[in-house]
Parts: sequence; structure tokens; C-alpha cells
Amino acid sequence: MDIPNIEEYKTIVEQTSSLSDRRQVTNDIYVALNTLFLTGVAYFLTTTHLKSWWPAIILGVVTLISWVINGTWMGLLEQYRELIKLRYTYLKQLEGLFPIKGADIARGIYHAEQKLYDEHHNFDFTKLELRLARLFLILYPTIAIVVAILTYLISQGILSTPIFN
Repeated sequence: MDIPNIEEYKTIVEQTSSLSDRRQVTNDIYVALNTLFLTGVAYFLTTTHLKSWWPAIILGVVTLISWVINGTWMGLLEQYRELIKLRYTYLKQLEGLFPIKGADIARGIYHAEQKLYDEHHNFDFTKLELRLARLFLILYPTIAIVVAILTYLISQGILSTPIFN
């Protein structure tokens, strides 16, 4: 069996690192978008008195837009997960072919990391990122529903209009 080219290994390691960096930038962008949307929603809600249905309608539209945005984010996270997983699998296979002299790790760093992932199941960062995207998917409709209920209660005279200072 031939020993693989170390340059190929290095290239794939660099590509994997670059892919992980792009995933992090993607997360930063989508968290910033959600922060911007939620800040806008909070400001909007403090300026309205919920006497008409327009705030609820506007929040419904914002919810639909946020679903598209966060759904796209979740799709990108899944793609990054698959691409990075593929590279890790290939790197582990390459490491199994390299002669590693004097190393404390039997087969290579990716094999050693896999043992850690297997022992600590919460090491999967993509799962945490997906939870955050799902949280946003739940948060927007929840806010819209609460605003719709408050609008109904205010329009029926059951509650008085909120006054934000």
C-alpha cells in the first residue's frame, strides 16, 4: 500500500480549516441578522399601542421573512456539517496510512479527536448552532402570537393600551 502524499494531507487540512472559518462567519452573519430583526421588533413594539391590527400583520410578515432567513441558515449549517465531516473522514483514513514515528497518538490527531467526540456527545457544534436557529424559528411566531392576542384584548377593551417610556 502506498503512503499518501503529505501535501495532499496538508491541503485538505487547510481546506477543512477554511470551511470551518466560513461556517463561523455564516453563523455570525445570521446571528447579527436576527439581532437586527429582534431589535427592530422591540423598537416597533414600544412605539405602537396595539390599537389596530397593523402591528400584528407587520410582525406576521417579519415572522415569514425570519423563517426564510433561519431556514436558509439551517440548510447552510447542514451543508457545512456534511462537507466538514467528509473531510474529517478522509483525513482520518489518510492518517491511518501514514507512518507516525514517535507519536503518542497511535494513528493521528483526527483519530484522537474522534475518541473525544465519542466520549463527549455534546462536542457537536453544528447541533448547538442548529438549536440556536430553531430558537429563532420559534421566537418570532411566539412574539407575533402574543402581539395578536394583546391586540385582540386591547381592541375588545379587556386590556388598556401599554405605555412604554
